[in-house]
Amino acid sequence: METLSSLLSLQEKENVFDKFETAAHDLVNNWMIKRNGQTFQILEIEFFLRSEKLNHLDPFIDGHAVQQTFGHWMLLMSGVELTIGEKNRYASVRIRSIRNLTSGKLFNGPQ
Repeated sequence: METLSSLLSLQEKENVFDKFETAAHDLVNNWMIKRNGQTFQILEIEFFLRSEKLNHLDPFIDGHAVQQTFGHWMLLMSGVELTIGEKNRYASVRIRSIRNLTSGKLFNGPQ
């Protein structure tokens, strides 16, 4: 969670893409999802951010109040999101595809 929590310290627009790239690398290469005794590898993710302070007004983020909090899971039709926001900053990372490491089965959200 340290990599994701570092996104809360974003102060300048220039940092946004570098921090997202670092967090994406960490999530895809070092994180697994465990559920009901199954382990899943994260294959595809997407970041969303809406922040007036950073002048980054992503029109694709849903704008749910929970996206202004850190560490909540949201089940959406397009995937599963983990919120990484804070007050006055909507942010989340959407997990679009995963692979079951036991069966090899792929799970993809809508593209």
